[in-house]
Amino acid sequence: MEQYDAVDRLHAEDRAQSVDFLAWWVERVLESDEPLRERMVLFWHGHLTSSLGIVKSSYEMVQQNQLFRRLGMGSFRELLHAIVHDPAMLLYLDNDSNRREHPTENFARELLELYTLGEGNYAEADVLEVARAFTGWNQLGGRFFLNPVRHDTEPKRVLGVEVQDGDDVVEVLLAQEACARHI
Repeated sequence: MEQYDAVDRLHAEDRAQSVDFLAWWVERVLESDEPLRERMVLFWHGHLTSSLGIVKSSYEMVQQNQLFRRLGMGSFRELLHAIVHDPAMLLYLDNDSNRREHPTENFARELLELYTLGEGNYAEADVLEVARAFTGWNQLGGRFFLNPVRHDTEPKRVLGVEVQDGDDVVEVLLAQEACARHI
């Protein structure tokens, strides 16, 4: 019974942290000396979307918000590389179940369709190849973790370009004219 009480206490503390953080963020949006930065945090949170309801950890969500605050006014290349390593995003898009024996396409499809290129600018084969490139990309304790046992090390082809991993995929996507138009 004590074990359940401890788990309940941890969940309650996490919920309280989420509420406190959201209150802090709303206050920053309304009263910040850098209103454009806060609007960009909100923009990127809407475009590169995730959800506390699915991530289920305020720690990862606060980290992601800080990522948007730190990089949201700069290079999209840097932001995109950071978001594909982001623990909250990896959890939100089920990449924890993406392994070489059974690639999971959720992360790949969102990256292609919603975050970078938009619908109609890639083929279904590209989705599978992007999924393979991100196999083994996970998080452990709120930090990015590449599980080499789950990662597909064979070459992949995305939009006609050979890639090895997710960082290569990001560069291929950024080189597409559709990416600039979509953003």
